[in-house]
This record gives sequence, structure tokens and C-alpha cells, in this order.
Amino acid sequence: MIDCGVVPFFLQFLRIVDNNGALQVEAARVIEKVTLYGTLDHLRYVINAGAIPILIGVLTSTNEDVRSLAAKTLGNLVCDDAEDAESILASGALPALIQVTQNSTNVDLIRNVTSAIYKLFSTAELPSIEEGISVVPFLNQLLYSQDCQTVLDACQTLSYLSGEDEYIPAILALEKPVLPQLIELLGNTSPKVIIAALKVIGHLLNDETPVLEGIKDSLINQQNILPRLLWLLGHPDQKIHKVTCWVLSRFSGSSKELQALIDAAIFPKLLELIKSSDSRTTLQPLEFHVRRFIVIILFSAVECGTAEQVWYLVTEGFVSPLCILLQQVVVMEHAQKTVEANASSEEQEEEAEEEEEDDNEEEIKRLSLLLVARRILRILDKMLSIANDNKNLEFIVHSICDGNGTMNTIENLSYYEFNDFDHSQNCLSY
Repeated sequence: MIDCGVVPFFLQFLRIVDNNGALQVEAARVIEKVTLYGTLDHLRYVINAGAIPILIGVLTSTNEDVRSLAAKTLGNLVCDDAEDAESILASGALPALIQVTQNSTNVDLIRNVTSAIYKLFSTAELPSIEEGISVVPFLNQLLYSQDCQTVLDACQTLSYLSGEDEYIPAILALEKPVLPQLIELLGNTSPKVIIAALKVIGHLLNDETPVLEGIKDSLINQQNILPRLLWLLGHPDQKIHKVTCWVLSRFSGSSKELQALIDAAIFPKLLELIKSSDSRTTLQPLEFHVRRFIVIILFSAVECGTAEQVWYLVTEGFVSPLCILLQQVVVMEHAQKTVEANASSEEQEEEAEEEEEDDNEEEIKRLSLLLVARRILRILDKMLSIANDNKNLEFIVHSICDGNGTMNTIENLSYYEFNDFDHSQNCLSY
């Protein structure tokens, strides 16, 4: 069809309005199929033939099928190409796509529009603040849709926006608050929807969020998020475990928040997760990332928690699993060391400090392993200090020396180049 040169004619047919719109519908179907199954070169051909302004123009068609097909075709034209996505946005597609769904209950139309917006936002650089903010109320409304794909695309688009600090105030200032429905979506049957909702919640809880403490307090006390997160820790999907632990790490920045996690029985479930691989000497990437975020939660807990709260973690039984995890991390670091060069550079160290939830589940970077080891040592150091103060040192030392080779591991940590490991010497001194 491309070689025959008929595509420009079908694009022109889209401009022709007959009595029942039949010609427009058939022309729209042809162009949609070409963009759905065509190669990147075919898509570029369609774009160069003037498709973008024509498709945006027919979004105002009186025929709902034409509007739906036009929206779907605009999404097809993105095809993971940032240049094409930015060209579509620059042509005014975003306000036209939002407008086309007003007062419509057509599921296909709304789904195609939402999909097109998601593809645009996930491929191109995010639009201007004004343009990005304009889509937020629309996306919030879509979270209540009964169509799972529409909800997923809306959630994922909100995730991209909420990942940028400048969009967060607009999301939080919506007349219809976004957080209650996001929490409701944590009970969705689709793991993808759950993960997308978790990502938005986690982004909204970053350190730059205005009135962060008030939002956390509302989520814990009014919206009862912690029981939902506890339930997700038992979900069969490990990806959900990882993102849930990342969100929980946002709630461990003070002794008050830590107490809320204790009261919600979060830590026994975290202990169950961290112990599930005790019998192995190494971890799969996704397993490692789950445990990495658990270590972040425990690290924050020993840094900001009271002596009683830290001792609670000791008596719950975290010491021995942390020792085993430390050994697994050391084994993995040795293996990774052979494939990563210049691991101690300042740039890579900063990269390892990043705690975003989007880490590649198929990849474990050496400095991430080193950072986890360092934090485990700090946790053990703090626990030993509290035990010493409580005159219960024998209890915790027995867990560390319980035939797992942990003391040898700690003693041999001096070879690490990553910052300093004074905490290993402190652990040995006890």
C-alpha cells in the first residue's frame, strides 16, 4: 500500500465529510492499520504525508468511530520515537485528545485517547508545566474507569508526571483528591495497575513534596494505607513486593512513622520476605532489589528510631537473616567485581545512592551491593550498641556467630573501596 502511493489519498479522504461518515470511517481504518502494522519507515512516510494535522483535525468529527480511530492512530505514530512524539505534542494533540472525550461514554474512544496520551508522555520529553498540569484532572477522572487498560494507562501517565517535582503540587491540589482512589487501586486484580498506583504514591511521598508530613499522616491515619501495603507484601508477584517495599521506605523517616509500621505488623512480613532465600548463597536480581529496600527501611529505623524500637527489631529476629544477607551480598559483589570496572568512581557512587523504584530488575550494580553491605553493617552496629546498653549483648552476638560465617565476612570487609567501613570494626569489637 505504501509502494502503491495511495496513503496520501486516504488521508485526504479523512477530510471529506459525507452524510453518514462512511468514507471517513473506512479511510481512518486503513490509516490505523498501516500505522499499527507498519515499520518505523512506514510510520515516517505517513507522518511526512501530513497525517498529524489531519488526524488532529478529525478528532472533532461528529462520527465517534472516526474520532476513536484517529486517537488510536496518533498513538500508533509515536512508536517509541521521541522525535515523533514531540512533533505530535507540538502540533496541539494533547488538548484535542482531552477534548474529544468530553461527555463521551464510548469505552473504545476513551481507551484509545488514554493510550495515545500515555505513549506521548512515556516517549517524549514531558511537556511544559502548563500543558502537563492541564492533563492531570483528566487522568484523575480516568482512575475511576471500569476499563482496566484505561486505568493502567492513566496511572502510568500520572507516574511519569509525579516523578517530576514540579508536577506534584498540581496533582495534590486536585479538587477531587487523587490519593484515595490510588489506594483503592491497590486492591485491583491487575498486578500492572497495582504497581502503577504504588509508583504514583511513592513519587508523591518524596522529600520535595509540600506538606509531606501532613500527607503521610493522612495516609496512615485517615486513609489506612498500611494494611493495604501489608497485604501486598503477601502478593504472589515479586515485582509488587519490590515497589511496596520502596513505598514503605518512604514511611520510615521518624520514630512516629516507625511506630506506625510496628503497630501495623509490617516488620514480621518483611522478616518473612528477607528470610525466604536464606538457604542460597546468591540472589536473583529481583530478589536482591526487594531485600535492598527492606535494608533501607531497617537502616532508617535504626537511625531515627528509639532504643525500644530498635530492640523490637532485634527481638523480632532480624539479626540472623541480615547476617546471611550480608554474606550473599559479598558473594554477589565478588562475582560482579569481575565485570565492572572503575566501580569506585564518584559518578558511580552517586548512582548507587539513587533509591528510585525503577531499578532494572535484571541488573545489579556492584556499588548497589556495596551500599547494601555498608547499611547492613550500620544496622548491626546500632543493634549491638543497643544490646550492650540493655546488657543483652550475648543475645545478639549469638545470632551473629550462629555458625553462619558472618564474623569472617565482617572481618574481611576491609578490602572494600566504598567509603569507609568503620562499622565492621565496631561489630568486631563487641
